[in-house]
Amino acid sequence: MVCIVLKDNISESQIESIITAPQAIEKRLEKNIIISSVLFILLAFLFGTNRFALGVSIGGVLSYINYYWLYNSLKSILLGVTNGQIPPKGLAAVRKFIFRWLLIFAILVLSASLSGIELTIGITIGLLSFVGAAMLEALTQISSLLFQK
Repeated sequence: MVCIVLKDNISESQIESIITAPQAIEKRLEKNIIISSVLFILLAFLFGTNRFALGVSIGGVLSYINYYWLYNSLKSILLGVTNGQIPPKGLAAVRKFIFRWLLIFAILVLSASLSGIELTIGITIGLLSFVGAAMLEALTQISSLLFQK
């Protein structure tokens, strides 16, 4: 129903430009991860301690690496399916995903045991930079729909 409402309020070319621009969205999302990470780090330096800011920095880097890793994994699966390969099933389908989050969890546990909770909370907040990036992209999409002629 939302699509019907949007279709009545915007032109077909606007809908097609949003749907057919995945590369532009991917580039903006990568850029937005960096922007939100830098913003989080600046806020951490302004309002937190150096250890907390270090944690936010580590989390921001992990967030970008996690996004890049997930993007490449998904891209290889989709390219394989496009070329006629059978997609992975069961544990094979989620193996890299599980490994990725186990690695991040191990980093959080290690930081908590070696440096305390302050660094761990910082890393966790830095990992949320992807959420900030997604919100920036949503605002970009909404503003492009509202303010296009």
